[in-house]
Amino acid sequence: MTKSLIKLLKSKGFAMKRKIGPSKTNYLKENGENLVVSNAMVYEKELYYKIKNLEFSSVIRTTKKGNSEQEKRNRRWYKREYRNVWWGDLDLSKDIKKLYDAIRWKKDVIITYKNGDKILELNGLD
Repeated sequence: MTKSLIKLLKSKGFAMKRKIGPSKTNYLKENGENLVVSNAMVYEKELYYKIKNLEFSSVIRTTKKGNSEQEKRNRRWYKREYRNVWWGDLDLSKDIKKLYDAIRWKKDVIITYKNGDKILELNGLD
């Protein structure tokens, strides 16, 4: 995700590591019918598929003897690119319009759970 898009999200109220409230449990009780995603991640579409195509076990595992040079390159790439991913809590029932306004003219984004399972894809108009 480009720095400008992260800044755009921040300007719309989506600060990095955003929390929806002091207590997620109480927020969920008060807003039970809403689609609330704790620790959601917002990727630029291109980056999401690049990361998905890597073999995650080789990317995440710590460096050990015997790792191939390709695995080491993948791990370095992943660590560098991962800094370009926005993450925090989202209440998609309330936040979807602000999210779309933030990316409308910029990029296609994918919203996932923390484990990388896709929830939603938003397409920009460029």
